Amino acid sequence: MSSDEITGLPDRRAFRRLLAARLESQKWANPLAVILLDIDRFKKINDSLGHDFGDRVLIELSQRLGATLGGPSSGRLVGRYGGDEFAVMLGDLNRVGDVAQAARQILTALAEPLVVEQREIFITASVGAAVAPADGETAELLLRNAETAMYAAKKAGRDAFRFYTDPMSTSVVRKFDLENKLRRAIERDEFELLYQPIVHARRQTLAGFEALLRWHRDDEQECPPDDFVPVAEETGLIVEIGEWVLREACRQGHEWNRQAASPIRVTVNISHRQLRSRGFVSSVARILDDTGLDARLLELEITEGGVVRNERETLTALHQLKVQGIRLAVDDFGTGHSALSYLKKFPLNTLKIDQSFTRGITTDAGDAAIITATINMAHGLNMTVVAEGVELEEQLYFLSQNHCDEVQGFLFAHALDAAEATRRLQTHIWGPSPE
Repeated sequence: MSSDEITGLPDRRAFRRLLAARLESQKWANPLAVILLDIDRFKKINDSLGHDFGDRVLIELSQRLGATLGGPSSGRLVGRYGGDEFAVMLGDLNRVGDVAQAARQILTALAEPLVVEQREIFITASVGAAVAPADGETAELLLRNAETAMYAAKKAGRDAFRFYTDPMSTSVVRKFDLENKLRRAIERDEFELLYQPIVHARRQTLAGFEALLRWHRDDEQECPPDDFVPVAEETGLIVEIGEWVLREACRQGHEWNRQAASPIRVTVNISHRQLRSRGFVSSVARILDDTGLDARLLELEITEGGVVRNERETLTALHQLKVQGIRLAVDDFGTGHSALSYLKKFPLNTLKIDQSFTRGITTDAGDAAIITATINMAHGLNMTVVAEGVELEEQLYFLSQNHCDEVQGFLFAHALDAAEATRRLQTHIWGPSPE
């Protein structure tokens, strides 16, 4: 039987094999259960104290789990399922309630601090359970359903336990499916950038384009960004995908600026996870160098919540980007819950007013007052103001009369593919769309 090098417990392969053998011999006089537990925020231990220290924590955890649950003679088997995950097989149960009792024992045992190298470590876990035969009669299905329940516990706020219930599988399996497809999307060339024109409000001439990511899945199913971007964020895939977006937008921006009579800005959305990833600032510099785009023609856009999250790290990264000559914008202004003081503290060039405010400026006095005040405040801070979601000429008139600098929205064009955007550049058509 193969065992884990660090803890000495059965490893993932051995645990699955033992579980499969037990299920094959099970006569179902009594239920059998699998518990999966994921140590909450274990990555922070590795990052702050080192992987060797993290390994010592795993050893201590495995010993505490063994002492809490008992050994194979008790019908219970503990294995290391991988990374910071452990698996428990509970056999010879008298009732399903015994599973919940075992899960509570685990959470209670973990509530006591671990002492590793004379340092106290506080651990919590997300715990999920699946019970055979109701939740599956094969090792593969039972483990998958236990994992589904574990993710439900994590979503509930961590340090929690959940039984598997059938409705869970729909959303969780869909998420796993999305994650797997996202991992292959770049190599299969399934991503495309569309470009939303940003237009000078008074002159109605082109100021630039905002790059918008679209995913053409190999199964031809529509998958809007609101569905796949959160999954990419959660799994960390957003860093790799974001680098592709930035490189492609900069390459296209350089091509346009070689042909254009006046400079064209390219705006790219970045996530707070990208901004905080190691080497992001240097990767932006490298992409600009590789593609030849002038740094002053690149604008990086982050949401209001992303600006204020992890303030110290964010502020450092933004200043490093600003030194390169890159413009910085805050998106969806007014939809977050942050203090206005960040507008003064962060080196921002552009403030983008969320379309939820633009929509009501001709019919709602409150929206009109908010936009007017926002424009005045931003100008007082030397910032350019862009209003999103402009769909009516009345909205454009109000914004231009109140000195909004730039606008974007369906009044001018829907998001264009690169070929159509290039054609529009050549014809200089940027007034309200006749569509």
